[in-house]
Amino acid sequence: MSVTRKKYSAEQRELIKKEARETGSIAIVAKNHGVSYQTLANWLNAERKQVKRQKKHQQEGKDSRINALEIEAAATWELFKKSTLLWLLKEVDLKKASR
Repeated sequence: MSVTRKKYSAEQRELIKKEARETGSIAIVAKNHGVSYQTLANWLNAERKQVKRQKKHQQEGKDSRINALEIEAAATWELFKKSTLLWLLKEVDLKKASR
């Protein structure tokens, strides 16, 4: 005997998941919509995993931008130190020449 599966559109799944998140009860929402508890739990877990992956990718992007800024700041600092040293040496030479 085959079991017919009820198909839910993406919109229906989103509404059911939203209701489950708002009420905090997967069991009650699943029962009200004729969805098995495990199916609704799977939908919510898949959504959580997707959000977690997206946050991880966003963080990796932020980290790489921060690293690039740190490298640029270090290079700028080194350039500043060298240019300051050159300026000081030039000033010392000018003072020696004016004596």
